[in-house]
Amino acid sequence: MESLGAILKEAREKTKISIDRIADETRISKKYLEALENEEFSKLSREAYLKGFLRTYCNYLHLNRTK
Repeated sequence: MESLGAILKEAREKTKISIDRIADETRISKKYLEALENEEFSKLSREAYLKGFLRTYCNYLHLNRTK
């Protein structure tokens, strides 16, 4: 089974949209998007931020919970 970070990165690369553009459009800092892709969750200071950023990023990449 693929890891969460790998799924996010693969989905982003599949869309051919840069992480910089996603950061601009979602208003999530590039460093946090990279932390999600690298599964460095400790770089996100609060669990609420982690959940919110993850939800926003998944929605942006059109990843839904049923897949």
